[in-house]
Amino acid sequence: MFLGILVNNYYEVECIMKTNMVNLGTTDLGSGMSVIHKNLLIAEYLENKLMSISKYGREYNSPKEQLWIRENLENLGGIFDSYGNYHVWIKNDDSFSSICYCININSKTSNKYLVKEEGYYLVAYPNVWQPEQDAGIAIMTYMIENNIPGYYLFFRKGGEKWLSENMEQLFVDKDIYFCFNFCDIGNFEVKNKQYIFIDPEQSIYFPKHRLNFSIRNCIGTKEQSILVRNKVDSMRYLRSMAMQLAINPGIVTRTIENENNNKCINTYEFTKIAIMLLNQKFFADY
Repeated sequence: MFLGILVNNYYEVECIMKTNMVNLGTTDLGSGMSVIHKNLLIAEYLENKLMSISKYGREYNSPKEQLWIRENLENLGGIFDSYGNYHVWIKNDDSFSSICYCININSKTSNKYLVKEEGYYLVAYPNVWQPEQDAGIAIMTYMIENNIPGYYLFFRKGGEKWLSENMEQLFVDKDIYFCFNFCDIGNFEVKNKQYIFIDPEQSIYFPKHRLNFSIRNCIGTKEQSILVRNKVDSMRYLRSMAMQLAINPGIVTRTIENENNNKCINTYEFTKIAIMLLNQKFFADY
C-alpha cells in the first residue's frame, strides 16, 4: 500500500512493507522451496522481465518513450516529479532505506529490437540496445515488486542534472547517502573480475572491508572509475551522496554475426549480481 504525502510541494512515497515479503536468502519453510530453486525462479523471472521491457527503444520525448513509461513504470506505485523522473521509496526501519538505485530509461533511438537467449548470453537483434539500462531496469523493477527497501529513481534524459538543480535537498532531507548506478564498464573475463566502481573522490571514505568479502577484488581501477563517472550522469550530478557505486550487471562485448564489439548480457553474471542486490549482500555484515 502506497501513501502519497505532500511535503514542500513534493509527493513523498512511502511503502508499507508487506508482512509476507519473500525472503530471498533462506529456505522458505512454508513451501519447502530451497535457495537454489528460488534463485532459479528469480533468474527465469529476471530474464523474462528484461525481454519484456526490451521490445523497443525509448528515445527522449518520443511517443515510444511515453508508451514504455505507461507499460512499465506507472504500475509500480511511485510518483513523477515535475521533470518526469519516476520515484519510488520503499521504507523500513533499517539502513537499507537509505540506499538509492538509479537508472536512466532513455535510449538513443526508438528502433525495435528483439532480445534472444543464445547460450549463456542475451543478445539483441538488431544490436541497437543499451543492455546496462535494460538490465538495471529489470533488477530495480523486481526489487520494487518484492518490497526491497530503497529509493528507486528512473531518470529521463537530463533528469539527473534537473534533479540536482531543482531538488537538491531531496536526499539530504531523507538521509539517503548511498547510491547504486548501472554501467557497461568492466571486465568479467579476467581472474579478479572488475564490475564495481567507486567514485575516486569518495573511495578514501569507503575502504574495501566495507564490501562483501566475495567482491572485494572486483573493484575497478581508478581510471575505470573516472570513466564511469564521466559516462553515468547520476554519478556526476548526485553529489550529495556520501558514497557512489556503479555496477556492471553482466554486460560484455562479443562478436555476433561477424560484427565486433556488440554488447550483450552474460546471464550468469547478470543473475549473480541481481541476487546479490536483492539479498542486499553488497556490504559486509558487522
